[in-house]
Amino acid sequence: MAVDIQPVSSEHISSLSRLARESFHQAFADDNDPKHFQEYLDKAFSLAQMKTEFKDPHSFFFMAWEGNLPVGYIKLVKGKYPIAFPMEQAIELQRIYLLSAHQGKKIGKRLMEKALEVARTLQAKVIWLGVWEHNPKAIQFYKHLGFEEFGTHDFPMGPEIQTDLLMKKSL
Repeated sequence: MAVDIQPVSSEHISSLSRLARESFHQAFADDNDPKHFQEYLDKAFSLAQMKTEFKDPHSFFFMAWEGNLPVGYIKLVKGKYPIAFPMEQAIELQRIYLLSAHQGKKIGKRLMEKALEVARTLQAKVIWLGVWEHNPKAIQFYKHLGFEEFGTHDFPMGPEIQTDLLMKKSL
């Protein structure tokens, strides 16, 4: 089935919230304390939180659709930079997630292509992201697409502090 990648509209925020929760759960639930993980899900991907993020003029959301089913999404943020990489013309790929049943269909690559297209349209010179150091599949995906490591930052999951690798790609 063909996949269509479209900007998220206000009428799709509920779908985005469900997709964000489900895809994040599929990606990381098995590797985290269930209580702290559920608390994170409830806070980070609640409908209220997603509405707040959607209204931010510096955030850009796109969803991948197979027919009427949302299967993946990206979130880009302009104007937020890690201390190790202060640059006005950079954009963060804050989230790129795909439901596990739809992996291996090149949808992730298409979402990344959309992220790069949007970053260039916004005149960014660099796109950067954080990826959990214990996510080798994602790290390989980013390296294959030309991203390189440039630092780390902390990612709190309850009382546990996890480490994200910071990766960048020049545009």
